[in-house]
Amino acid sequence: MIKALILKTNLNFKKPKSYLGSRSMRISIALALSLEPQMERELFLTVTYVIVVFSIIAQGLTIGSLVKKVLTTYEEK
Repeated sequence: MIKALILKTNLNFKKPKSYLGSRSMRISIALALSLEPQMERELFLTVTYVIVVFSIIAQGLTIGSLVKKVLTTYEEK
């Protein structure tokens, strides 16, 4: 009975939406993690994380004004 109920349910798992630059950010972190300890790995990781966090914050702060500008331009036409 339980098996039949599980098979009949329609589960829609949606892929989470990715944000601008997220793929390049993941690649940057993966590359920094792949360095060997002799190659100043900790320094590269720190710098990479700082840049990634700054990029996320900058995108988050600017997206609102970009949307407002696009909407006002669209409404004028």
